[in-house]
Amino acid sequence: MASAVVPGESHPQFCSADADVIIKSSDGVFFRIHRLNLQANSDFAPPEISVSDVTDPACFDEPSEVLEVLFKYLYHNESPSLENLSREVLVSVGRAAHKYQMGFAIRSVDNAIFKMHSGYTDNYQYVEEILAYAVDFMKDEQLDEIALGLFLACWAAVTKYNHPTVCFAYLLYKERWVEQAGKAMMGEGEVFEERDARDLYSCIRDWVDESPSRCSKVRFSECLQEVRAMQSTA
Repeated sequence: MASAVVPGESHPQFCSADADVIIKSSDGVFFRIHRLNLQANSDFAPPEISVSDVTDPACFDEPSEVLEVLFKYLYHNESPSLENLSREVLVSVGRAAHKYQMGFAIRSVDNAIFKMHSGYTDNYQYVEEILAYAVDFMKDEQLDEIALGLFLACWAAVTKYNHPTVCFAYLLYKERWVEQAGKAMMGEGEVFEERDARDLYSCIRDWVDESPSRCSKVRFSECLQEVRAMQSTA
């Protein structure tokens, strides 16, 4: 869990006197970082971060609770406990890792998100953020597994998401699942589609569990590609 740090003060875990880079978080906390560690473990090292004056820090867009986790990957002394982070902070750390191209952090966060959401889940918090992260950064195979676990359970939340491409791709994804599973189980897709969201999810999950190979019948990555292709020709 992120430490409580007063804005305007240095973070207690990143306050080495010999650090030659001072970074200020969006909420005003200072991080004293060694430039060699930053350069060795990220692709983000523009000239302006080579400062050691607290009156002229490098200002980052991320809050201190995100940078605290992210900067631990610069030193390899302690592996952050990602399981204890909220989904919101975890996704923010992952996005920052990709933004600054911090390879160790990217692999760690991507693996954690995939492990948490690649199976069926009843955790509906931050569905949109997890989904958007998978769309932006993960391979198609990973995206498809996350989609199967998240989308079928949380379709109502996804349709409220403010990302049109993702929303349209999901609607296509759901329509194809209804077609595949509905016809197979009942012979009438119209009757199957009238079921409420939870019942629909349970039926499809049971159908897939009977034969895991059915997961490949509908792929969210393919629906996403179709929507993007339609948008590019519009």
